[in-house]
Amino acid sequence: MRTGSGGVSPAAVGGVGVPPPVQPLPLAAPSLVALAGRPLALSTGRSRVDAGVTVAVASGARVWASRDAETIRVSLDSGSVELAVAARDDGRGFGTRATSPRLDVRAGDFRFVDLGTIFRVDRHGQQVELRVSEGQVAVWRGEQQLAMVGSGSHWSGSSAEVAAGTPALQTCAAMADGPRAAEALSCYRNLASGNGLVAETALYEAARLYHERQGDTPAAVATLLETRRRFPSGALRSEVDVTLLELFPRIGRHRQALDESAALLSREPRHHRAAELYLLRGNILRESFKDYARAATEYAAADAVAGDDLGDDRTRVSDDAEFFRAVCLEASQQREAARDAYRQYLSSGHSRHFAEARERLARLSP
Repeated sequence: MRTGSGGVSPAAVGGVGVPPPVQPLPLAAPSLVALAGRPLALSTGRSRVDAGVTVAVASGARVWASRDAETIRVSLDSGSVELAVAARDDGRGFGTRATSPRLDVRAGDFRFVDLGTIFRVDRHGQQVELRVSEGQVAVWRGEQQLAMVGSGSHWSGSSAEVAAGTPALQTCAAMADGPRAAEALSCYRNLASGNGLVAETALYEAARLYHERQGDTPAAVATLLETRRRFPSGALRSEVDVTLLELFPRIGRHRQALDESAALLSREPRHHRAAELYLLRGNILRESFKDYARAATEYAAADAVAGDDLGDDRTRVSDDAEFFRAVCLEASQQREAARDAYRQYLSSGHSRHFAEARERLARLSP
């Protein structure tokens, strides 16, 4: 389980002001893009995703979009995107924005709900900026509305998880570091009775304490499920989902882990922990279901998407994925493919399973 820390700063909370100058986005005529429930990567340039909604994606930006009957959802991983909602005549001579579907844009912890016509979102690391050219845009973080930004104004904020730095949470954490784990749990539970980011973080920290300090994984899972129920759009929702997937197998809920991880990867194919999720799926299929063919596919996906954004975890994920894929090929009686996979592993510089890989290759060699 991962947590963030740090003090609250004006940038973390967000602020409104006069927008600084920015680079222009593409002006070419928009191409037509059909959205569905599964997120679709939008290419550089302008795309018309609805009769009244145009999305302009800057070069190098990573933008995903999906829609249902009520909402168009746009997710900005990095870079810049501008959105324009055409006005519609309501029959009374007034130009009003189209009310169906609604436009919902997410960047980091923040959600921008369109109440106007033209706005732009930029994301660089943890820093997120909003510029409104026309109309109004509401800024949300979890269940809390942070700002209402009008035409010609600019808002910026940091999506770092700053709640863990609040004094009340620090008091609970100080107890958890010593022999007072039970008191720390009571402290977190008291904070969790409220609303907002502090309550959400308190529940998450209580779950971590149950699992790591008390060894009570069922209680940790129950607390995380409570967090997800109470804060369905919370700032920690992504981390809560991934942590549940890590803990479900430890209490025998292997099928639920597979089903929920498949749903998460379908919604967010570029999830920042996708490689770890594919590795987890491979381990469950190999260890619990003995489905070596499907497990090998998941391991290959984990190795393929393990990128620099994983930092030190990249080597671990890639190492495990490559080795266990070879194990699955061997278990599936694909001796030739398994030998090639072990040779590739041994020549790649990986080391976590080097000795075992060498022994398995020797047994398979003619």
